[in-house]
Amino acid sequence: MLHLKPINSASQAEDNAKIAMSESEELDLKDLINKHAVVQGSIKYKLSSFYKRYNYDQAIDEARSALDKGTISATQAQYLIWNIKTAQDELDGAKVKVGNLNN
Repeated sequence: MLHLKPINSASQAEDNAKIAMSESEELDLKDLINKHAVVQGSIKYKLSSFYKRYNYDQAIDEARSALDKGTISATQAQYLIWNIKTAQDELDGAKVKVGNLNN
C-alpha cells in the first residue's frame, strides 16, 4: 500500500497560518501577477481550452484580491503561489503542425 508523506507537520501548518508572508513570498507572488499579461499573450494561453484559461485568470484574480486586502499569512501566500503556478503549467495550447499543406 502506498502512503503519502506530508511536506510539513500539522504544527508547522498551524504556525504558518499565524505568520505573515515573507518578503520573498511577496516578491514571488507579485512577479507571477506581473507576468499575467505576458502569459496571456502566449500561444500556450491563447490556444488552451476556455476552462484552463479561466482557471489561470481566476488564480491571478484571487492573488490580486488577497494582496489588495492587506495582510496575507505564509500559508495563504504559499497556496496562492502554488495555485498560479499549477494553473499556468496546465496551459497546454499549441499550434497544430501540418506536414503537407496540400494534403
